[in-house]
Amino acid sequence: MKTKETIRKSAEMEIRESFNESGLSINPGDLDDRTPTPVRISTTKEEFLLYFFEKTYLRPSFLLNQDTLELPVFFVKADKNSQDFISDVREEYRLYPNKFLMLSGFHMIKREPTAIGLIPESVILPDGSINVMVADSIDKLATLKPRKREVLYGAIESIIRHKENMHILADVSPLEIFAACVKENDKVLRMFNESHYEDTPPKCVVVDAHKSELNYCAIVRLLLMHMLAFDIVVASYKSYSSIENHFPPGSYDVHYFEGSEKEYFQSSDKKNITPFLIWGLFGAVILYVILHWGIKLF
Repeated sequence: MKTKETIRKSAEMEIRESFNESGLSINPGDLDDRTPTPVRISTTKEEFLLYFFEKTYLRPSFLLNQDTLELPVFFVKADKNSQDFISDVREEYRLYPNKFLMLSGFHMIKREPTAIGLIPESVILPDGSINVMVADSIDKLATLKPRKREVLYGAIESIIRHKENMHILADVSPLEIFAACVKENDKVLRMFNESHYEDTPPKCVVVDAHKSELNYCAIVRLLLMHMLAFDIVVASYKSYSSIENHFPPGSYDVHYFEGSEKEYFQSSDKKNITPFLIWGLFGAVILYVILHWGIKLF
């Protein structure tokens, strides 16, 4: 009989091989001293729904060995009838608020940094790299874990180096990019600092219900989160164009929702308990009537 492995089985085999090569265990914080490489995974809609809340090491393309840590993350446009998906994400957000950046629109990451003049210009060296001694003295950054600061600086430097590749960033100065990353961006920095690489990635979910053009701050912050191994989902049930105007088509997936995807997220502890409550209430009423009239007859 012919045998074919499912995608999930293949992913589990890949994980086992990776662990055998590394000789490492996966416990909370085990990987925090690593420098991760985020890898965007391109999937079907069903795979996206299956893996979105999974831990990184249970996702396809997770790679761990002595020299490498590759973290599979999503960058997705959830288009059309994504209301049920948004509802499920909001439920997860209610349970785990520190793992989600839930945005009611792009306006929340478009805020330009205030008091940019208070950031020393010397924080950016002539070659576009970060002056670590100056950056470490900035209050918002001094509280980050040392290795997390290194990863953050590397992500900012990458945005500065490649800013010419995005038209909207071409005339933005390196200092403005640095400021957009570290100012008006407190929750992103806190989520990144508190996250563990083996856990489910921190998530930014934008409910794009209000047509709004992205500015350079929104683009910089989306790029930063992507490079810090966040999952990014733009849920647009009104099918507004947003990231399409700035990111090349091959840099994100578009999944079209039909409104029947809620079943993928439901687990045994989330099933609808309304019928059980109704029958329970009905049974209680019947029991009360029996006892009430039984006592009177007695």
